[in-house]
Amino acid sequence: MGLFTKAATAAVTSVGVLTGLYTAASYYNHNGSEFKIVMNRGKPVSVTSEGNFVAWGLFDKIHSFPRTRQITTVKDEEVKLQSKDGEEFIGGLRVEYQFTFKDGEEAANKKLIETLFRDFNIKDTNIFWDTEKEDPVEKTVKARARSAAVQAFSLIGTDEYQENIKKIPQDIKEALQTIMDAEGLPVKIISIDTAGVFPHPDVQARINRIASERRESDRAQVVIDNSVKVIEAAKTEAKATLAFTDSLKAAGYSEE
Repeated sequence: MGLFTKAATAAVTSVGVLTGLYTAASYYNHNGSEFKIVMNRGKPVSVTSEGNFVAWGLFDKIHSFPRTRQITTVKDEEVKLQSKDGEEFIGGLRVEYQFTFKDGEEAANKKLIETLFRDFNIKDTNIFWDTEKEDPVEKTVKARARSAAVQAFSLIGTDEYQENIKKIPQDIKEALQTIMDAEGLPVKIISIDTAGVFPHPDVQARINRIASERRESDRAQVVIDNSVKVIEAAKTEAKATLAFTDSLKAAGYSEE
């Protein structure tokens, strides 16, 4: 009877433990629009981009980051862009980026997560879904985008801007991605839009004036070139006329 009682007690205890584990376990499924991160007592356990996963125990906490494109803007008053000539450009930037983790690289992902949560003092990731507020990573992206933009514009001359207008956003994007990687941020820079950036009105006026003077000079050169052509044509015609009259003289015709 004693053995039966002990066995029954053990069985009941086992069932109780399993039931406790079952009730403490949380099953999740998501469609890939976010990264689900499981943290246990502040340590990263796993990160999934889509599908099923389970969080065990009372100390597991689920965080999520959006996988969709995030958009942030650097306003004109937030950045001072100057060419290598020291001339000013006005306007802001539009930055598109995504959170990203490495597929199948658990150790690398855990390191990225640890860096992210530690350096940005993240306790809750709900702020990353709030479109009305700037989250810590967005603030960092904006700050680094300002630095990258200032660097890119400082390498070109003012008069070279138009011919480099397609290259500048790519330069900023590459510089910004390098910074993100160096700082261990799981962020991929998708695109940089500088369509709203223009030379300062005073600078544009100078550019327009130079362009106007160049057009006038080109027109004057055309007039000169045309006059040279007219003179050459007249000389050719005179030579032809002279040759014709000489042949008439040789045939015995008088000048009359």
